[in-house]
Amino acid sequence: MVDCPADKLIEMIKEHPSCKTYVAAKNRFKAVDKMWLFSFLEQDGLSVIFDTLNTLAQRKNFSIADAMVQLECISLVKVVLNSKTGLEFFLERDDYIEQFAHALTTRNVMVKKHIFELLSALCYNSQRGYDMALEALQTAKNLKGLRNRYNLLVHELKSSEIPDYSATVMAFINTILVSTDTREGRNMIRSQLSAIQLPELVEQLRCKETDDDLLIQLDTYLDHIAQDGQEDTESQADLDNPELLFSQIFSKICNLPECHNLITILQNLLIIDPDNKHFSAIWQCLEQVTNRAILNAEKLDSNIQIGTADRAVGTDSIKQSDVALQTQGAVQ
Repeated sequence: MVDCPADKLIEMIKEHPSCKTYVAAKNRFKAVDKMWLFSFLEQDGLSVIFDTLNTLAQRKNFSIADAMVQLECISLVKVVLNSKTGLEFFLERDDYIEQFAHALTTRNVMVKKHIFELLSALCYNSQRGYDMALEALQTAKNLKGLRNRYNLLVHELKSSEIPDYSATVMAFINTILVSTDTREGRNMIRSQLSAIQLPELVEQLRCKETDDDLLIQLDTYLDHIAQDGQEDTESQADLDNPELLFSQIFSKICNLPECHNLITILQNLLIIDPDNKHFSAIWQCLEQVTNRAILNAEKLDSNIQIGTADRAVGTDSIKQSDVALQTQGAVQ
């Protein structure tokens, strides 16, 4: 094994994915040079390791032996990425994003802990690493059918019974925020986290947890908010910034049935043509309708019909000038 060529080692990993094989592989990596490692990567050696990791994760009858092999897999991934050659190669390959995302679907908490540690390291490494980490979360969101890419992180915090694992997940959240260059970008992420009740969860954990590492990460999260001058996530949005406003609105309802209403409203807005001569009048009409909807919201109850709702909102009181009538026709 000491002088094993890269292709032979890859073949061994494929045919005999056992703890013994992976321990031997790690020992081989201690004595490799840059050319050997590059040959291993060029022949998809890292993908073979991920394939073993993710194949085991899909097994219905997941055993302790499977869990041990998974840990050896992720340990070998760390060995590869701890080298400059391995990291540079990794950052150039988009297909590793999906493999990371699949690894996050495993039931093995310790494997997920290592994955989150690697994602944190990628965030710190470079903008490319940061982008890959967020893409991995996005892909995992799609794989698990979630609405928010941060749902996975909050779920892991809620369900975790291991403080050390919770601290790692929280550290990853903090790393994402610290690695986000702009205040606006951090605001947007906090807004999305707020929509899935992370602030409430942070307070709950601070009250009941005694683990020092976890408490440090929870306090770090709150300290970062204070540094950005934001005690309340609801006040984060710049009211003159449409992109941040939309993000805040979407984060509030992305997990609610009303999200379908928002989609319908956006689809209708998309139809409005800037070349329409009544373009400005249409938007003024929409502004009046939304203003009246908010002002008269208390008059609405869950049983009113659409026609009644229109009257409660006050659309019938909007002046029906020729322009307004033409505007209504234009929207249709």
